[in-house]
Amino acid sequence: KGELTPQRWEPYYTNAQEITTSFALAYFESTLFVYFRVEEEEIRAQYREHGDPVSQDSCVEIFIQGSDARYVNFETNPNGALLANIGFSRYGRLAINPSFFEELAIFPKIINEYEWETLLILPLHHTPLIGEATTLEGMQLKGNLFKCGDLLKKPHYLAWSDVETPTPDFHQSEYFKELLFL
Repeated sequence: KGELTPQRWEPYYTNAQEITTSFALAYFESTLFVYFRVEEEEIRAQYREHGDPVSQDSCVEIFIQGSDARYVNFETNPNGALLANIGFSRYGRLAINPSFFEELAIFPKIINEYEWETLLILPLHHTPLIGEATTLEGMQLKGNLFKCGDLLKKPHYLAWSDVETPTPDFHQSEYFKELLFL
């Protein structure tokens, strides 16, 4: 459970101060539940299909890294469209197993013109993140959570763990924090 904080990239920092994003994580066996609640001045929800560039909309994201240094970016918008790829960096990312999308569930809800929330149910056993494990219990992964909106009137970037780069770039695994599943 936590809050995302504005990243210090100008001119986006001022815009991000007007946005509140909270999150909560839970798991059952090898399925991760990720809840986000967002309050923002503008909600943009143009994209509707999995694989669309949802970071251009109002977007929340969780990046999770497995033991082999690859990470999956799970990015979604208020319509429940999801972008998910795996790789070692921003470049050369690959699609994840199609069976992941068969068990994936997303419950987005626009509450009013300034608030929205979503619950992602991510079947991590269909990704290479946890290997052959059947439960997340006792696992130690790394990750970060984000809020962005690249094409909003006031573009912005928030994160759980600060990203210390000169320009916006969430694909920086050296800034991921420990995710311990108790």
